[in-house]
Amino acid sequence: MGGGLGIALTADIRIASDDAQFGVPAARLSIAYDRLNLNNLVALVGPSKAKEILITAKRYSGTEAERMGLVNACVPVSKLEIAISDITDRIAENAPLSMKASKLTINELMKDDTAYNSAMVEELTRDCFDSSDYQEGQEAFLNKRKPIFKGL
Repeated sequence: MGGGLGIALTADIRIASDDAQFGVPAARLSIAYDRLNLNNLVALVGPSKAKEILITAKRYSGTEAERMGLVNACVPVSKLEIAISDITDRIAENAPLSMKASKLTINELMKDDTAYNSAMVEELTRDCFDSSDYQEGQEAFLNKRKPIFKGL
């Protein structure tokens, strides 16, 4: 709720249990949120849904939050730990440089054209291809084995 949701919006991936509740009670408290928090909300749910969330101060279930894109997934509370472990295990198996490049490039794509840092995106791409992790990924694929990435 409120500030807690603002913190959650900064996460790359959000998983909720089916008993979770989400909302922003700002309209009930005469609070206005800053650009960063509103940008995060609008980027996830779009301007129309963001206005609904802020103007109505309604509480949403985990299922509703998933439907609108506020969370990536909503799972039964009894399966929350398993769902989170599945995601973190998948992340742990992947190439750090590639994940970094993907995250930062997506962040750049969310900016307007004048703020987009194409030099940084090109450098991130080059760093991936020039890395020993790239070689490891290629060799693992050809040899049908799991790669062991080191972030180098």
